[in-house]
Amino acid sequence: CKEAELRNVTPHDLRRTFRTRIEQDLKVPMHVAEKCLDHSLGRINETYNKNAYLEERRDALARWAGYIDRVVSDDASVVESSRGART
Repeated sequence: CKEAELRNVTPHDLRRTFRTRIEQDLKVPMHVAEKCLDHSLGRINETYNKNAYLEERRDALARWAGYIDRVVSDDASVVESSRGART
């Protein structure tokens, strides 16, 4: 029963699934995926690189929304653009 399978899902499970799928399936670069989860990119990188990757994160999250729409609807006709618009 799918309902029974979902009872033990934790927020961390959802974050882990997001992090894995966004890089593996959607080919989002690792540093953008990490910033989507508000993870640090490491002390040295954070010291010298002040880029917040906001545009890249917006695009990644729009692509994730399209991915979820396809999974939930199981509709192959849902197509996403590079800017996240679904047609």
